[in-house]
Amino acid sequence: MNEHSRCLPQAASILKEEKGVVLITALMILVLLTIVGVASTTISNTETKIATNEALYLQSLYQAEGATMEVIERMSQAGFDPESVSWILSTSEYSSAMNTDSELWGEEIEGTTKKPDASVLDNTTLLAGIDKIDPELELDMPVRYYFTIYGRCEPPRGGSTTVEIGYIEKF
Repeated sequence: MNEHSRCLPQAASILKEEKGVVLITALMILVLLTIVGVASTTISNTETKIATNEALYLQSLYQAEGATMEVIERMSQAGFDPESVSWILSTSEYSSAMNTDSELWGEEIEGTTKKPDASVLDNTTLLAGIDKIDPELELDMPVRYYFTIYGRCEPPRGGSTTVEIGYIEKF
C-alpha cells in the first residue's frame, strides 16, 4: 500500500468523530454579531446625545444673541438716556468691573448699584457697559457712546452662553 491510501482512512475516521464543529462555529459567529450589535447601539446613543447637546447650545446661543438685540432695540427708543438705567455700567464702573474678578452676572455688580436686567426671553439676562464717550465739538451735536453689550442665557439644564458685541450710538 502506498502512503496516501494509509492516510485517507485515518483522516476520514477523525472527521467522523468531530460532530460539534458546526455548533462551535455557529456560536463564534453569534458572539461576533452580538459584539457588532452592541457597538452599533452604543455609537448610535452617543451620536444622539451629541446632537441633543448641540441643539441646546445653539438654542442658548440664539437666545443670548436675542438679548443683545433687545438692548439695541431698547437703546434706539426715543428719549433713551444711557446714564439712567440700572443695566448699563458707566465708564468707570465698567472698567473697574473688567479689571477685577467681579462677577458680572450676580444679583448686583460689586462696587455698583447696577445689575443685569431680565430679557423678554426665558432664562436670559442682558447687560451693557459704556466703553467710552466721544463728545462732539459743537454743543448742539449728540454725544457718541461706545458700548459693549452682553446677552447671557442660562438654561435650566446647565451650561450658560454669553454673547458680547460692540455697539456705537449717538444720544
